[in-house]
Amino acid sequence: MNPEELKNLGQFLSDSREASGLSLQKFSQVSGISEDILDQIESGDFKKIGSAPYLKGILKKYERFAGVGYKEVFGFVSQFKTSGKHDALPQNRFSSKSVLKLPEFNPVVFLLAILFFFLAFQFVVLVLPPKIVLGEMPTATSEKNVKVFGTVSGKVKDFFVNSEKTELLKNSFSKDIFLNQEINIIEFKAINFFGKEVVVRRMVILKSE
Repeated sequence: MNPEELKNLGQFLSDSREASGLSLQKFSQVSGISEDILDQIESGDFKKIGSAPYLKGILKKYERFAGVGYKEVFGFVSQFKTSGKHDALPQNRFSSKSVLKLPEFNPVVFLLAILFFFLAFQFVVLVLPPKIVLGEMPTATSEKNVKVFGTVSGKVKDFFVNSEKTELLKNSFSKDIFLNQEINIIEFKAINFFGKEVVVRRMVILKSE
């Protein structure tokens, strides 16, 4: 591939990321790849990334978070990306420099590394949108009141049932809904701390007695 084709390929990755609603900073946070490396790739500068396995790992992140088929993209650039025993992998920003330099096991550094990975995992969980799982509820009933219940997974800031803020107890909820017309739409909405929301709607038909 010539430089112009590589530049177009990098722009394709950038456009796919933005179409998924991720800024370069947020994509770096959820993927664990530094912004500098992402910027090099999206500029079409693939030759500075290091070995082929490392590039493949990065492209898999684009597939997971931006919907890009990494096999096709990797096939385009693999003609000049070869993996050899002398290849040096770029430093992972989540790895501990102290661990790499110490010749012997250091329990303090080991515990700090575990804590760091735990906090990084919690941050990713915080970024991901919540998930609403509803319990069994009727699609048609002659009762004017119906009980809805379920669970919400993830880090939830606010939860609403029919635009009414509803309290979650251990990520579970239960609420009585009054049916006032023949066709009733019940809406469940969960919002995380980054403003990402998920909405689930159910229809309940009120049958005349």
